[in-house]
Order: sequence, then C-alpha cells, then structure tokens
Amino acid sequence: MVIPPPVPAPPPVPAVIPQYGDASWLRIFVTELPREVNLDELVADNPAVVPMDAAQIESAWDLIQADPPGTPPGKHSQKRAGRNLNATTRSVVRRIETWEFIGNYDPINHMAACADLTCTTPALDEVGLLVSTQMVAVNVQADSLTVTKSGTGSGNVDSADKRIACGNKCVAPYDAGTIVTLTAKANSGSVFSGWTGACAGTASTCAVAANGHTDVGATFTVQAPSGGGGGGGGTTSTTYKISISKNGKGTVASAPAAASYAAGTVVTLTATPDPGSPWVGWGGACSGTATTCTLTMNTNYSVTANFR
Repeated sequence: MVIPPPVPAPPPVPAVIPQYGDASWLRIFVTELPREVNLDELVADNPAVVPMDAAQIESAWDLIQADPPGTPPGKHSQKRAGRNLNATTRSVVRRIETWEFIGNYDPINHMAACADLTCTTPALDEVGLLVSTQMVAVNVQADSLTVTKSGTGSGNVDSADKRIACGNKCVAPYDAGTIVTLTAKANSGSVFSGWTGACAGTASTCAVAANGHTDVGATFTVQAPSGGGGGGGGTTSTTYKISISKNGKGTVASAPAAASYAAGTVVTLTATPDPGSPWVGWGGACSGTATTCTLTMNTNYSVTANFR
C-alpha cells in the first residue's frame, strides 16, 4: 500500500499592516487683546490683531498625523491648547500655520520618523512649504466689571454681592444688565475722593449696570494732616499732577498743558498713535478706547496709554 505524501499547507496570508496618514507640522501663535475683535480684522497681514511674532508662539512645530483606521488616537493625532486669561482680556486670537512634513516615514506603517525621534524639533530638511494659515478668535468675558484704584491714598472697593473685593479681586463676570452696587472705603490716613468711568460723583456708594465690559475707577487721596492752631486769613493753593505711562509707540498731550493743576481744573488727555502702532485703550484713572480722556483734578492721577 502506497501512502501519498502530505499536501503542504498553503503559505500564510500576509497581515495587512494599518497605515498612518500623511503628516504635517503645526505652528500656533497666540495673543490676548483688551477689546473684542471683529471677523474682518482676522487677516494675515494685520499684525495689530493677528499674532505672528516669535515672542507670540504658543506651540512651535508640533507634528500631526492621522492614525490608522480602527486604532486608538495616538500622540501624533490631536492638538489642544488652553491658557489662563488675564483679567483684562476681552479676546484671544490665534494664527494656526500648517506646513508640509517632508522627512522620512517608517517603510512599514508610514508613521513619521523624525530625526530627533520625538517630532518636537524638526530638522531643516523636514519642513516643506506652508500649506495653510488660519486665523481664529474668541471674544471672552463680554459682560464683566473691572475696578481700578488710583490716587495717592489707599482703600478698598467691594460689591454688595461680594464678587468684587478690590483689595485683590478687582474683576468679575456678570450677566448682561446686572446692577452692581459698589462701596468705596478708604484706609486709615486716606480719604475717598470720587469715582471715574461708569460711576461718577464722590458718594462712597455707586450702583452701575454691567453691560459689556464696564470699567469703574475709584480714587483715594492721602488725608492732609490737621493744622495746629487757628490763625488766619491766608489761603493755601492745592495742586495736583497727572503721571502718564505708555505701552507701545505714540504720544499723549494734555490740554491745558502744565506740570501741575489747581484743584478743580478739567484736563483733557489726547492719545495719538505712531504709524504702525494702533491705539488700544486707557488704563489707570482713564478707561475705554476713545482717544480722549477727561479728568477733574481733585487728586493726583496715574494714567496708562496703551498702543499696540
């Protein structure tokens, strides 16, 4: 009896190895602005709004790559960014650039094989052409109240609902139209001189509606020492000064122009930006984005002019 030889088993079918998608480099710039931005401002050649300087890089050369179908997301597939905002921020603007990856790929699964092994610092021959530029912005804290203190004295401003305790908590978000009651209380040796911005007058309490971004200024003045002895007849002339600081390039002129002002003098400040350095807004005893600010001289004031 002849036994036939065994039939050899067929060769195994090669496994299909999932393939990664093409890779790209992602670079993100970010800036915060003290005002809301409009859609028509988000253009690539508008450096006053859109960040593009090296100092504004939020994420430099991250690699993104589509994972194979049916596999959990890997480290190359997603990119998210978050940040803590300044209290005065009203918009966050990002410029997102996508660049070609022209480096090597793994010959089996097509996963990017960067020269630095981590794909965080590309070699010169791994970055190709700029593929796209996208500008995005979000307006934040649209309805909020900011309290700024100024003057030679000191004190606190508190809201009846305890959300403002300025002190140290001088900004709070509110629903649009909320009426906020503020009370100014001078520290020992100081007196409350009056309100600026959305509040006015010298009463220690002010009720203000939080519509959009609302600025309130409170001025405290060092209390003059009490005179000893009566006598009399003469009068003392009280004068005050305005201290002006600038961020960015521009000029600030005062009318009338003087080194110091008699009590009660009304002074108008006018900001004029240099070419290429747009006007942003006031800080300190002045507030808002109008290029002029009016102060009644009942104390010494500190004003900041912000140019971009």
